[in-house]
Amino acid sequence: MEEWVNNWLSKQRELGEKGFEIKKFSNRHYVYRSTTYWDKELKKRRKKSTYIGRLDKNKGLIESQKTVISSKRVRSIWEYGNAALLNYAIQDLKPLLQTAFGEIWEEVYALALIRIAGYVPLKRASLA
Repeated sequence: MEEWVNNWLSKQRELGEKGFEIKKFSNRHYVYRSTTYWDKELKKRRKKSTYIGRLDKNKGLIESQKTVISSKRVRSIWEYGNAALLNYAIQDLKPLLQTAFGEIWEEVYALALIRIAGYVPLKRASLA
């Protein structure tokens, strides 16, 4: 390991931080916090590492930014113009679909719009 990495690690140990592990991948150094736990099934100690950040020669430790995944489903319209044009063009078919399909006419209408816009497999229709 390079000297500046060893110096950084020794400074962290002097400050009381323990359990750091540095791994090098493609000329970059990544910092992990390593601990062990007892695995009851295997009846032995196991290593557990959590990623902390990247180590830079000039800046020091650059901590990773954790992203928060929202539980809400984000909806977006990619091609609003095409969908609006198709909706306007098929307005005459709505009463026919209502009488023919009853309660599920909206689903049939949505699937028809999706299929007209482009080939989308039925299992991916909810994404479109």
